[in-house]
Amino acid sequence: MPSRQSQPGNRTLWKPVAAELVGTALLVAAGVSFVIFDFGQGSPMARLIPSAGLRRLLTGFLFGSTGAVIALSPIGKISGAHINPVVSAAFWLVGKLRGRHALANAWEAS
Repeated sequence: MPSRQSQPGNRTLWKPVAAELVGTALLVAAGVSFVIFDFGQGSPMARLIPSAGLRRLLTGFLFGSTGAVIALSPIGKISGAHINPVVSAAFWLVGKLRGRHALANAWEAS
């Protein structure tokens, strides 16, 4: 009798959930690091770029670029690169994501 993992159409759940967890952790860690670097007390960025608006623009660009890099990386290809539980819920609602995968992504993000 073949194992559950070798049956056609049965994709293991742990790989995409683990990839989603790693991708989310990387995005949060990088994003918070950019915010601290650009606005943290004693950061040299306030002297280099005195305009708070320009630093916010830079922070948003770096945060978004990090998300794009994660989505295009092998981690994003494995997980589907949702990184946000709302995106997983939307994919489930339109039938692009199976229920157990949506639940696993929501559980991982909480």
